[in-house]
Amino acid sequence: MIKDRGNKSLSLRDGGVVAEGVSFDGVSDYMSRSTDLVGNVDSKTFTFSCWVYSDGDAGKLYQARNTTTARYFDININGQYGIDLVHKNYNGTTILQFYVPTRLPINTWSHLIMSVDMADSNNRHVFINQIEVAVVWQVYSNENIQTVGHSRFVAAQYNGAVPIRARLSNLFLDYTYRDLSIESNRRLFITEDGKPA
Repeated sequence: MIKDRGNKSLSLRDGGVVAEGVSFDGVSDYMSRSTDLVGNVDSKTFTFSCWVYSDGDAGKLYQARNTTTARYFDININGQYGIDLVHKNYNGTTILQFYVPTRLPINTWSHLIMSVDMADSNNRHVFINQIEVAVVWQVYSNENIQTVGHSRFVAAQYNGAVPIRARLSNLFLDYTYRDLSIESNRRLFITEDGKPA
Protein backbone atom coordinates (compact mmCIF):
# COMPACT_ATOMS: atom_id res chain seq x y z
CA MET A 1 0.00 0.00 0.00
CA ILE A 2 1.35 3.40 -0.96
CA LYS A 3 0.51 6.18 1.44
CA ASP A 4 0.01 9.61 -0.05
CA ARG A 5 1.14 12.12 2.54
CA GLY A 6 -0.70 15.41 2.24
CA ASN A 7 -1.48 14.82 -1.44
CA LYS A 8 2.21 15.21 -2.26
CA SER A 9 2.72 11.80 -3.77
CA LEU A 10 5.64 12.21 -6.17
CA SER A 11 4.83 15.82 -6.94
CA LEU A 12 7.83 17.72 -8.20
CA ARG A 13 9.35 20.99 -7.08
CA ASP A 14 12.58 22.39 -8.51
CA GLY A 15 13.35 19.03 -10.04
CA GLY A 16 12.92 17.10 -6.80
CA VAL A 17 10.44 14.88 -5.06
CA VAL A 18 9.08 16.99 -2.23
CA ALA A 19 9.59 16.13 1.42
CA GLU A 20 7.25 13.43 2.69
CA GLY A 21 6.81 12.52 -0.96
CA VAL A 22 5.72 8.90 -0.81
CA SER A 23 5.77 6.14 1.79
CA PHE A 24 5.98 2.38 1.31
CA ASP A 25 4.80 -0.18 3.86
CA GLY A 26 7.11 -2.96 2.72
CA VAL A 27 4.45 -5.26 1.29
CA SER A 28 4.15 -4.68 -2.46
CA ASP A 29 4.91 -1.07 -3.21
CA TYR A 30 5.57 0.83 -6.39
CA MET A 31 4.18 3.66 -8.41
CA SER A 32 4.94 5.00 -11.83
CA ARG A 33 5.02 8.26 -13.73
CA SER A 34 4.41 8.63 -17.43
CA THR A 35 6.73 11.64 -17.63
CA ASP A 36 10.33 12.30 -16.69
CA LEU A 37 11.61 13.77 -13.50
CA VAL A 38 12.01 17.22 -14.98
CA GLY A 39 13.69 20.40 -13.84
CA ASN A 40 17.35 19.81 -14.45
CA VAL A 41 17.72 16.29 -15.78
CA ASP A 42 21.33 16.56 -16.95
CA SER A 43 23.02 18.03 -13.92
CA LYS A 44 26.31 17.08 -12.31
CA THR A 45 24.93 17.07 -8.77
CA PHE A 46 22.23 15.36 -6.80
CA THR A 47 21.00 15.28 -3.23
CA PHE A 48 18.95 12.33 -2.05
CA SER A 49 17.26 11.76 1.28
CA CYS A 50 14.97 9.06 2.61
CA TRP A 51 13.84 7.17 5.69
CA VAL A 52 14.43 3.41 5.79
CA TYR A 53 13.14 0.83 8.26
CA SER A 54 15.51 -2.12 8.45
CA ASP A 55 14.57 -5.46 9.96
CA GLY A 56 17.96 -6.97 9.14
CA ASP A 57 16.99 -8.40 5.77
CA ALA A 58 18.17 -7.13 2.41
CA GLY A 59 15.86 -4.84 0.45
CA LYS A 60 15.91 -2.31 -2.34
CA LEU A 61 14.86 1.25 -3.01
CA TYR A 62 14.46 2.47 -6.57
CA GLN A 63 14.13 6.05 -7.66
CA ALA A 64 13.62 7.08 -11.29
CA ARG A 65 13.92 3.58 -12.68
CA ASN A 66 13.03 3.23 -16.35
CA THR A 67 10.79 0.46 -17.61
CA THR A 68 12.51 0.00 -20.96
CA THR A 69 16.20 0.66 -20.35
CA ALA A 70 18.81 0.19 -17.63
CA ARG A 71 18.65 3.78 -16.40
CA TYR A 72 18.10 3.83 -12.69
CA PHE A 73 19.01 5.20 -9.31
CA ASP A 74 19.19 2.09 -7.15
CA ILE A 75 19.88 1.82 -3.41
CA ASN A 76 20.40 -1.63 -1.93
CA ILE A 77 19.89 -2.04 1.80
CA ASN A 78 21.98 -5.11 2.54
CA GLY A 79 20.69 -5.81 6.02
CA GLN A 80 23.69 -7.69 7.37
CA TYR A 81 26.40 -5.79 5.49
CA GLY A 82 25.61 -2.18 4.66
CA ILE A 83 24.29 -0.04 1.82
CA ASP A 84 25.28 0.37 -1.79
CA LEU A 85 24.11 2.64 -4.57
CA VAL A 86 24.32 2.30 -8.34
CA HIS A 87 23.38 4.94 -10.89
CA LYS A 88 23.45 4.23 -14.62
CA ASN A 89 23.16 6.73 -17.42
CA TYR A 90 21.01 6.69 -20.53
CA ASN A 91 22.93 3.90 -22.31
CA GLY A 92 23.20 1.61 -19.29
CA THR A 93 26.78 2.52 -18.34
CA THR A 94 27.43 2.73 -14.60
CA ILE A 95 28.57 6.27 -13.78
CA LEU A 96 28.32 6.14 -9.99
CA GLN A 97 28.67 3.23 -7.62
CA PHE A 98 29.64 3.07 -3.99
CA TYR A 99 29.39 0.86 -0.94
CA VAL A 100 28.76 1.92 2.63
CA PRO A 101 30.06 -0.80 4.99
CA THR A 102 27.78 0.40 7.78
CA ARG A 103 24.81 -1.67 8.85
CA LEU A 104 21.60 0.21 9.59
CA PRO A 105 20.17 -0.07 13.10
CA ILE A 106 17.63 -2.90 13.25
CA ASN A 107 13.88 -2.53 13.85
CA THR A 108 13.86 1.24 13.76
CA TRP A 109 13.72 4.10 11.27
CA SER A 110 17.00 5.54 10.01
CA HIS A 111 17.52 8.68 7.97
CA LEU A 112 19.81 8.43 4.94
CA ILE A 113 21.05 11.52 3.13
CA MET A 114 23.72 12.01 0.52
CA SER A 115 24.91 14.80 -1.73
CA VAL A 116 27.23 14.16 -4.66
CA ASP A 117 28.96 16.38 -7.20
CA MET A 118 30.00 14.32 -10.20
CA ALA A 119 32.42 17.03 -11.32
CA ASP A 120 34.30 17.22 -8.02
CA SER A 121 35.15 14.08 -6.07
CA ASN A 122 35.85 16.20 -2.98
CA ASN A 123 32.17 17.18 -2.84
CA ARG A 124 30.48 13.98 -1.75
CA HIS A 125 29.05 13.02 1.60
CA VAL A 126 26.83 10.26 2.96
CA PHE A 127 25.20 10.51 6.38
CA ILE A 128 23.17 7.98 8.34
CA ASN A 129 21.29 9.45 11.29
CA GLN A 130 23.43 12.59 11.08
CA ILE A 131 26.69 10.67 11.33
CA GLU A 132 28.98 10.71 8.30
CA VAL A 133 29.84 7.19 7.22
CA ALA A 134 32.82 5.75 5.42
CA VAL A 135 32.20 5.14 1.74
CA VAL A 136 34.01 2.79 -0.63
CA TRP A 137 33.80 4.46 -4.05
CA GLN A 138 33.89 1.93 -6.87
CA VAL A 139 32.87 4.10 -9.85
CA TYR A 140 32.94 7.90 -9.92
CA SER A 141 32.63 9.32 -13.44
CA ASN A 142 32.43 12.99 -14.32
CA GLU A 143 29.28 12.58 -16.40
CA ASN A 144 25.85 14.13 -16.56
CA ILE A 145 23.18 12.47 -14.45
CA GLN A 146 20.42 11.32 -16.78
CA THR A 147 16.84 10.65 -15.73
CA VAL A 148 15.11 11.11 -19.07
CA GLY A 149 13.13 8.25 -20.57
CA HIS A 150 9.70 6.71 -20.63
CA SER A 151 7.41 5.66 -17.80
CA ARG A 152 9.46 5.03 -14.69
CA PHE A 153 8.91 3.25 -11.42
CA VAL A 154 9.48 4.66 -7.97
CA ALA A 155 9.44 1.73 -5.63
CA ALA A 156 10.59 -0.13 -2.55
CA GLN A 157 10.73 -3.24 -4.69
CA TYR A 158 10.86 -4.03 -8.39
CA ASN A 159 10.72 -7.28 -10.34
CA GLY A 160 10.98 -9.55 -7.34
CA ALA A 161 13.32 -7.47 -5.19
CA VAL A 162 12.67 -7.78 -1.46
CA PRO A 163 10.30 -4.96 -0.39
CA ILE A 164 11.20 -2.79 2.58
CA ARG A 165 9.47 -0.12 4.58
CA ALA A 166 10.66 3.29 3.49
CA ARG A 167 9.71 6.83 2.67
CA LEU A 168 11.36 8.38 -0.35
CA SER A 169 11.59 12.04 0.52
CA ASN A 170 13.84 14.11 -1.72
CA LEU A 171 15.72 13.65 -4.94
CA PHE A 172 17.12 16.92 -6.25
CA LEU A 173 18.89 17.22 -9.59
CA ASP A 174 19.31 20.94 -9.63
CA TYR A 175 22.96 21.96 -10.08
CA THR A 176 23.14 22.52 -6.32
CA TYR A 177 25.64 20.59 -4.27
CA ARG A 178 24.60 20.69 -0.62
CA ASP A 179 27.53 20.59 1.77
CA LEU A 180 26.32 18.04 4.31
CA SER A 181 29.41 18.58 6.44
CA ILE A 182 27.52 21.66 7.66
CA GLU A 183 25.17 20.54 10.41
CA SER A 184 22.39 22.97 9.55
CA ASN A 185 22.23 21.59 6.01
CA ARG A 186 21.71 18.08 7.35
CA ARG A 187 19.17 19.14 9.95
CA LEU A 188 17.17 21.00 7.33
CA PHE A 189 16.50 17.76 5.48
CA ILE A 190 15.77 15.74 8.60
CA THR A 191 13.31 18.37 9.81
CA GLU A 192 11.60 18.69 6.44
CA ASP A 193 11.43 14.96 5.85
CA GLY A 194 9.87 14.24 9.24
CA LYS A 195 10.20 10.86 10.90
CA PRO A 196 7.56 8.32 9.84
CA ALA A 197 4.98 7.36 12.44
